[in-house]
Amino acid sequence: MILDSLVRRLACACACALSVATTGANAASFDLLLTPTDDGRTLLSFSASGTTEGAGAGSDLTWSNLIGGNPFDDALQFFRVDVDPIETFSGISFIGLTLDSDGGAASGQDDLTLRFDGLVSSDDLLTAGPATRRLELDFALLTPGEYTRLTTAGELTLTILASPVPQPPSAALMLAGLGGLGGLSRLWGVRRRRRSGAPSASSGQ
Repeated sequence: MILDSLVRRLACACACALSVATTGANAASFDLLLTPTDDGRTLLSFSASGTTEGAGAGSDLTWSNLIGGNPFDDALQFFRVDVDPIETFSGISFIGLTLDSDGGAASGQDDLTLRFDGLVSSDDLLTAGPATRRLELDFALLTPGEYTRLTTAGELTLTILASPVPQPPSAALMLAGLGGLGGLSRLWGVRRRRRSGAPSASSGQ
């Protein structure tokens, strides 16, 4: 009897641990990267995964008092900026941001809201992206840094970089580089043959 009871308790504990692990694995995560464009506007890179744990449903997900400081200029109070829709797996699209500076208040931090074109509930899989969008937002009104917040809406990471992320070299440059290496290799082979006294291909022998 005691052994059976222990087995049942162990099975229950394992089931609870698995449930918690599964819930944690499915928790929503939102990653936003803001960088400047050549003309001083803002480029947004967005990706998301998982589901929210908030009760009920709404079209806005808000993170109050971002950790890491205040990313928004005081002029950006309840400032709304739209983006070309980015569709999630559930068919609900991310359509914009609301930036809310605390306006230099003695307490509190800046807030950020993600806006969607439909009601978001805990059953909706918000996985999307990565996607890039241009924002009609003056980048000079943003403070570079990394800002985070974890709520029932999910884990938010907002990264603001003072300069664009370096792009990888183009395919043309890569091919040119490979071609240059090939030419150097052939030249090296000719020089080795000449030093060893072997006739080169151009000698006609």
